[in-house]
Amino acid sequence: MQAGELKNTITIKHDTSDGTTDPTWTALFTGIRAKKEQVYPGKLYFADAASQSENRAIYTIRYRTGIKPTMQIIDSKEPDSPYEVVGDPIDVENMHQWLQVHVRHTDSNGG
Repeated sequence: MQAGELKNTITIKHDTSDGTTDPTWTALFTGIRAKKEQVYPGKLYFADAASQSENRAIYTIRYRTGIKPTMQIIDSKEPDSPYEVVGDPIDVENMHQWLQVHVRHTDSNGG
């Protein structure tokens, strides 16, 4: 991957609430350059009723530690539409160079 492919700027947020209240999202990493790839139902997942209502994507970023499935990603191109991290990020080729973060957000009809 070339650095010129990193056309999105994202912020990664984590929940700082104590677990007894609504989530309080606080920026953990900001200004991260990323490549976004849309994932369409059936491409990586079976096209079932749940995946039909979700908008899934993969963000590829430079390798970093500390990203967990409980976090959110805010894309500067879609600031009012946060994504939730799905599963642990994938170290591309186990080289500690690139990280793939699978994300999803559910549209208003999908719950």
